[in-house]
Amino acid sequence: MGDAGEEAIALQAARRARRAAQRERLRARVGDLISAINRPLAAVIRDQALRYLPPAALLRFRSVHPSWAAVISSPIFAHSQAGSHLSRPSGLFLLDRRHASSSPPRFLPFDPRAHALPFDPPLAFLPSPSSAVRCSTNGLICAVGDHSGGYFICNPVTGRWVRIPGPPRDPGPDPALVLIFDPSHYNFRCDYALVCAFEAGRGTGVYGFETFSSAAGGWWVSGGAAAPAEGLVAGSGVAARGGAYWRTAIGTVVGYDPAADRARVFPCPAAVGWEGEEWWELGGGGGGAALRCVASTEEAAVAYRLGEGDEWAEVGSIPVGAGAGSFRERPRPLRSHGAEMEVVAWVRGDVVAVDVASRRARVIAAAGPRPSPGEAEKSGQATAHAH
Repeated sequence: MGDAGEEAIALQAARRARRAAQRERLRARVGDLISAINRPLAAVIRDQALRYLPPAALLRFRSVHPSWAAVISSPIFAHSQAGSHLSRPSGLFLLDRRHASSSPPRFLPFDPRAHALPFDPPLAFLPSPSSAVRCSTNGLICAVGDHSGGYFICNPVTGRWVRIPGPPRDPGPDPALVLIFDPSHYNFRCDYALVCAFEAGRGTGVYGFETFSSAAGGWWVSGGAAAPAEGLVAGSGVAARGGAYWRTAIGTVVGYDPAADRARVFPCPAAVGWEGEEWWELGGGGGGAALRCVASTEEAAVAYRLGEGDEWAEVGSIPVGAGAGSFRERPRPLRSHGAEMEVVAWVRGDVVAVDVASRRARVIAAAGPRPSPGEAEKSGQATAHAH
C-alpha cells in the first residue's frame, strides 16, 4: 500500500474518532438534561433559589436537611447570597438615648418578615449585649462594649463574633471607626480591616490612622499618612472601594486607604453650604460602588457620587414639598451603606429610605424623634445596617 493509501486510512480513523467524541459529548449533554429534568424539586430549590432569600428567612431552612445546612454554611454560598442582599440597608441599629449606658441597642428593620434578626436583643450573643454599634459594612458590624471597652466584629444574623484588642493609640470614648469588608471578591476567609482615626496631638486638628488587619492578626499605625481634619465627625465613617472616609464639621471629607497607606482630603459637594454638619452624610459603596453623599437643603435632598479626581457628580434629587414623591419636611440624612443609590433620612420621627431613581420609599415608622445635631454621631445612637 502506498503512502496515499496510508494517509487515507489515517484520515478516516481521525474522522471516526472525532465523530465518536462528538457522539459522546452529545450523550453526556442529553444525560445532563435528563438528570436536570428528573431532579427532585427540593434539590433545585436548594441549589438555585436559596441564595435569593434574605438571611433572616434563610436561617430557618438549615433544619430542612443536612445537605441544606451544608450548602447554607459554605463560603461560596455566602458570597453568592451576599451579592443579592447587600445592595441597600435592611434596617437601623438604634440606642435608647435615655439609657444608652445600660440598654442594648434595638434593631428596627424596614421589612420585619424578611430582615428581622434572630436574637433578642440583637446583640444577645456578645459578652456585652449592650455594646454600641459603631459601624456597619456588608453584613458585618463593629460593636464597642459599654463598660468593658471591648471591640467586637460580628455578624448579627449568624451570631458569630470575634473580639479584637483595642487600638494602640487610645481613641477615647468616641472612636472614629470604619470597618472595611468586601465579600464579593472571593474573600473566602472573610478578611476585614478596622480603621481608627486619631488626633495626632490634642487640639491640632491633624489626624493619623491605625488599622487592625484580620489577615495579619494585629494593629499597625500608619507611618506617614496624616490629614488635616479639623472637626472630624467620629460617627460619620463609611467604607468604599477599600478605603475609609469621614466627614468633618467644616465641609471636607477625609479619606484613608490602608492598602496604600495614603490619606487625602477633598471638599464636600457645593450644595452642603455652611449651615452646619447635620444636613449632610456620607454613604458607603457596597459591591465596589463609589463613595456617596446626600445633602439636604430646604428645596431637596440631593444625592452625589464621587468620581475621578475626587469630584462629586450629582446623581439625582428628591424634592421637599407637598407633592407626590416628595419629603414633607427637610430630611436629616443618615449615613448608610449599599450599592443602590438611596436617600436614608430622619423625617418626622420616621426613618425613610427613598430610591433616587424610582422614588420608591421604605419606612421604619415611629423610629423615634431624630437626634439633636451631632448626638447620633457622638453616641453611636443610629447606624444603618445591611444584611
